[in-house]
Amino acid sequence: MLKMKNLLVEAPEDVTADIEKAQTGGLATAVKLFSKIASDPDFQKIANAGKTDGDEGDEVIAVKETSTLAKNLYATQMEIGFDKSLKDAMSNAFKCVDYAFESKVTMGSPDGRIPLLTAQVAGKKVVLDGHHRWSLCFMINPEADMMVTEMQMPSGATDEDALIIMQMAIAAKAGDLQTKTISGQDLMGVKSDIVKQYVLENIKPEGIEAFEKGDKKLNSAEAIADHMAAAHATILKRKGEFERAIMPQAGKSGTDQDTVNTALGQGTINFSEPKPGDVTEEGLKRHFQKIAKIKG
Repeated sequence: MLKMKNLLVEAPEDVTADIEKAQTGGLATAVKLFSKIASDPDFQKIANAGKTDGDEGDEVIAVKETSTLAKNLYATQMEIGFDKSLKDAMSNAFKCVDYAFESKVTMGSPDGRIPLLTAQVAGKKVVLDGHHRWSLCFMINPEADMMVTEMQMPSGATDEDALIIMQMAIAAKAGDLQTKTISGQDLMGVKSDIVKQYVLENIKPEGIEAFEKGDKKLNSAEAIADHMAAAHATILKRKGEFERAIMPQAGKSGTDQDTVNTALGQGTINFSEPKPGDVTEEGLKRHFQKIAKIKG
């Protein structure tokens, strides 16, 4: 029989209080507090105790691979980089225009071509991570059918709920929580005529050629500029409410999104009323015995 250490813990009051505040104080508070306690051993035990809290299935969040039209997605982030949404399209850098017109679209990133991270909440689909890949694709081809990894949130959940759970999961798996800030001009803070002028001044012959391959009507700088300005007018209506500096960044934090998604799908992230009592020797014993049986 697998020998277990006695992991029945009474977490320090400050860690327990921080977890409670993180879950009730909104996304900005959650990110601040999870960043502070992510590496704390007591936080790690509690946050990863979803299987030992008395109900192994109460925190299962299905995460599925699917596709969604770019124009049907909404941002959760209020700021999106202007250059990152437009510059590469001007010369078809990294084949971004080619990718945006494929039948199933996965845009490039520093980690390769990966799906967006999205969530189904309150009757709409929102972007949790990958805003720049989404905005670049949207500005090129709003009709693109984009590959996404979609969190299936329960009825009544909000996009903020999804973001808080995701940040807790990243902190639980990485032992850290890092974020990024926006640099340069904000796409969501300019008028569409600025976008049109930018395209007219910066589009390259190779960019025009790539657009025309994707859509025969987009065969001139003027046609592409009008097209991207119209896309911008639409994307402005999908602006999120949360600052870039509090958005999920699994890779930057020290884990990977697949690991986080797997943990959520298995119900191991203890986001529903987490408390020290969820970490029990008996519960952990049952959990590890189950794993050992599966592996055996």
